[in-house]
Amino acid sequence: MMRACYKGNGSDKRGFSMSRHIKAVLCDVDGTIIDSFRYGLQKLSISAEQHGYAYTDDMERLAVSIWGSPLKSILHQCFPDASESVISSMMGIFSRLDREAAPTAIEGVHATLEFLASLGIIFTIITSRDSESLDGLLKGEKLDHHFCHIAAEDTVEHRKPDRRVFDCTMRLLAEKGIDPDECLLIGDTYDDFRAGQNFGMRTVIVRTGPLSEDQPDIPAANHISSFAELPAWLARNNLCVAA
Repeated sequence: MMRACYKGNGSDKRGFSMSRHIKAVLCDVDGTIIDSFRYGLQKLSISAEQHGYAYTDDMERLAVSIWGSPLKSILHQCFPDASESVISSMMGIFSRLDREAAPTAIEGVHATLEFLASLGIIFTIITSRDSESLDGLLKGEKLDHHFCHIAAEDTVEHRKPDRRVFDCTMRLLAEKGIDPDECLLIGDTYDDFRAGQNFGMRTVIVRTGPLSEDQPDIPAANHISSFAELPAWLARNNLCVAA
């Protein structure tokens, strides 16, 4: 899997054609292809209890509202008075639980990736998860061979919703002859949707993460139930070649 990246200034927004077939899908990971959202909230609860914090409804609502941010940022915001050593310990709990009982792929992900790949679509990853833990998840679920490029929290300078998070991915895709209007971003948070909007890229949001219901400020047509619905969504919008 390629992780080399460059620090660019972002691509200029253009009037992309919205009728060209999709050739590349840029995937978020947690809550999108890996069923880690609810499991992540459980780990947050365990971290709170093991460090003497009460895991309240307000804390969970805060976590849900910022889900998709790097783990360290989520922990700092949920436990603002925690020292760096406590935050580090909590991150260790997350890592240990992932090793002991790692979250699994969302139902239908394997078949969907195989089917779309048979149509010539390629896949990359854009995630706020660090590359080491991501490697373990992808290899554990035998998903790692699907992705030609990974932009992880520790390999890119910017994070969603900053449009510059796409810099190195779009450079790689350009080298493969793929234009921005032939790309689709799929994610599960507002940051994913805003990142796609900021770049001018087609974006769909799955309901398997924190945005489990349609959101008023995201068009209904941009919501799908899960990653497994992506082929049907592409077909409905005439965005993929026939199988």
